[in-house]
Amino acid sequence: MANIGERLAKAKFKEGEYIFALVDEIEEGNKETVVKCRAQPHQDLPDAFHALVPFVLKICELPDGWHKDEISIPSVSFSYSESTGVGGATITALVSLETTTSPLVINTPHLPFDQYSADGNQPTMPDDAIKALNKLRFECFAYIRGEKRAQFDLFAKKEPVQKSAETLEGLKKLRDDLRELNGGQPTRVDADVEVADAIMQEVLQTPAAKKLAKDIRDGKVSITVSNEHIGVGA
Repeated sequence: MANIGERLAKAKFKEGEYIFALVDEIEEGNKETVVKCRAQPHQDLPDAFHALVPFVLKICELPDGWHKDEISIPSVSFSYSESTGVGGATITALVSLETTTSPLVINTPHLPFDQYSADGNQPTMPDDAIKALNKLRFECFAYIRGEKRAQFDLFAKKEPVQKSAETLEGLKKLRDDLRELNGGQPTRVDADVEVADAIMQEVLQTPAAKKLAKDIRDGKVSITVSNEHIGVGA
């Protein structure tokens, strides 16, 4: 995706949707683009949000482990000073409470990543928090660009996952279809296709087995892929 924004201004998760505010610096000024996506993310993205919980407690001077199982991070706002080049951030946390159905909302004070001037002495974002925020930014852009999305194990279920192809070319097509469903990542079928291809090449070199090779190519014998094995049968 081209021109998706040079800088991340905000990352937010709400009701199953990720929302990103991106800023492009152009001659006429800054142009903001909002990107919304419901695609299942790679686990690294929600993990990067959750990794900010300890820093909310630290910045807000709350006890370590305070409501640790009830805190979530729904959004982070990033700032950037064009005059100094210094970035900063505000982290928003939600805390589930037993006394109400509405969560407690905590916004950390905005903290810059560095001093705005050489003689500045104001509080800045802790170094380990900056690393965690940079990790979040990386994961956000990887998600937006489609470089990292959820990886589904198509063969994770206990019951057999059964797919059939009538020819070796059909098996290769099946491999490509399963890759697309798996976010472009290889599945176990890739290895099966390599084995089947090698078997076919070997079969072609064996005069006694040429009939089997012909039957496979003609679709008289099917190739079946399951979560346990690849099989050949009528």
